[in-house]
Amino acid sequence: MLRTVCLAGIGWYAKSVTNDSGKEADPMIKAGKYTAALVLIVVGGLLLIDLTAGTAYSAELVRWWPALIIALGIEFLILSALHRGGERKVGIAAGSIAAAVVVSLAAIGFQYSDRINVFHFAFDGIAGDSAYSYDIGTTSIPLTGGERRVVLRNPNGNVEMKAGDVDDIRIQATVLISKLTGAEAEAIAAKSGIAYRLNGSELEIETAGEEYRVLGVRHRPRMNLVVTVPSGRKVDFELRMKNGRIDAEGISVLRDFTAETTNGHVSISRIDGNVKVETTNGIIAVEETQGDAVLETTNGKITATRIAGDVRAVTTNGTLLIEQVGGDVEAETTNGRITLTGIAGKITAETTNGPVVAESETIGGKWRLKTTNGSVTVRLPEDASFKVQGRTSGNQTTRSDFPLNARKGEISGEVNGGGAEIQISTRGKIEILHLR
Repeated sequence: MLRTVCLAGIGWYAKSVTNDSGKEADPMIKAGKYTAALVLIVVGGLLLIDLTAGTAYSAELVRWWPALIIALGIEFLILSALHRGGERKVGIAAGSIAAAVVVSLAAIGFQYSDRINVFHFAFDGIAGDSAYSYDIGTTSIPLTGGERRVVLRNPNGNVEMKAGDVDDIRIQATVLISKLTGAEAEAIAAKSGIAYRLNGSELEIETAGEEYRVLGVRHRPRMNLVVTVPSGRKVDFELRMKNGRIDAEGISVLRDFTAETTNGHVSISRIDGNVKVETTNGIIAVEETQGDAVLETTNGKITATRIAGDVRAVTTNGTLLIEQVGGDVEAETTNGRITLTGIAGKITAETTNGPVVAESETIGGKWRLKTTNGSVTVRLPEDASFKVQGRTSGNQTTRSDFPLNARKGEISGEVNGGGAEIQISTRGKIEILHLR
């Protein structure tokens, strides 16, 4: 089989060039072969990343299909310019493009067919408002009193969680089905539901969407959930998702509240314990929690406000805004601004492309502020006690409202007898100013 595929590929390529025997190639130059090869390389690379890292970049890639047209146009323009005035005309290698698209879609569909509807995810926004919607009612899940952890798995759909005046867990579910209508969609929705089981002290809840096929492609419905939990019961919660938004407010926990998704925003507020949030493509917003907060995304902004404990916030492409934290802060991004306000403990903040701004009424520990391409600004009260050592590139200026040794490329000194240490590293401007 592999030998057959390889021979077919060699034969296809041989038709597009002049062979060694001197036979003439196609008199027309075909634009699109390089674009087709690029498509296969990109899709294959993203599929490898998805397999090893558990991400869904290749599914998201389908949404950006217009880039294929742009790449084809660029290739056509380049070949036309290179062969202007020549005898051979430039045409489109439609077969190569079609083959690359078919192979790529088949590979992506195979990768995700058992988990999400890739084609629907790409073109309809994961079964958005245009899909058939069916309310399957409310499922009541009794609590025995021995539960210490509740794990909710919903691979495809949104989850809204709130506390209420109930004795059990109540889940109102809406099923959204694409590509089907009428009786067919109703039948699929009727077979979808909520499954649960008690495993020791852990209650496991999972959506059970009925699988269906359209033109031979497997689909699963999207299930949006509104979960109401008893306001007087303390258990830990874990929300495990793939494609969907998470909103949680006013939840009491024994210790931890965990929320994980791949493609979706996460918004959490008023949790009386530790919070851990992880997404790949989405914004994270956490407000008013009584424990520590660990917040990680790849493509999205992170906001954390009024956190009683420590905060660790990490993203790759996005800004970080962290305010009113009772403990230490670790903030890291690659492409984005970092703004820290009212931090009671130590600070470690690092970005590559973007400014860093840190201001507080007090300094509760060492501050390490670093950026490669951006300025660093520190704002402190006039009576603050600290010592600073800051370095920038030789031609960049430094400025201070405090009696510090500020000159091009460096700023240093002690204020009000010294105290907590501030270390600054950047290639941009450094300012240490009075907090007003």
